[in-house]
Amino acid sequence: DTSVDVVIPTTDDTTDEPNEDFTVDGTVTSGNTSNTDPSGTVTIEDNDGAPTVSISDVTVTEGDDATVTVSLDNPSSVDTVVDIVTTTGTAGTDDYTEVTTTVTIPAGDTSVDVVIPTTDDTTDEPNEDFTVDGTVTSGNTSNTDPSGTVTIEDNDGAPTVTISDVTVTEGDDATVTVSLDNPSSVDTVVDI
Repeated sequence: DTSVDVVIPTTDDTTDEPNEDFTVDGTVTSGNTSNTDPSGTVTIEDNDGAPTVSISDVTVTEGDDATVTVSLDNPSSVDTVVDIVTTTGTAGTDDYTEVTTTVTIPAGDTSVDVVIPTTDDTTDEPNEDFTVDGTVTSGNTSNTDPSGTVTIEDNDGAPTVTISDVTVTEGDDATVTVSLDNPSSVDTVVDI
């Protein structure tokens, strides 16, 4: 015979990575050959696609922090750097703290959190939302512009309307105050 096969197992992982190689070295310990130190290279071709980056959708009660997760669907062999910016929707900048930051998902990891404070107010209003937009600036991903939505749930009850009691001398004008016990996000019309 002129050859024999040597089987070297490789490991199938889920990490997107460049092709890798290693050397198989031999030393002739018996027999008659013209060389005594043969060498070969094994190249392992990666079979994992580039990861997809996403930003989670989150619902929080106003006044609580929104913890938004920036994640990869499978690990990468290189750091993934994502610029993050919040964008106003029905929620204005008085409803949350604007965030502009850069996050890094380290090689081998799959997620990192971004914390966005929301503001607790006393105004009865519908639920509001804003977006968290990302731009991949470094790393290898199948997409480069993930986006998530933060919904802020209102925690204020509907306002109560009151009309003040007054006492006046006959012949004088009676002025009564119509008021709400807390603000409303919509006009309140009261027929008198």
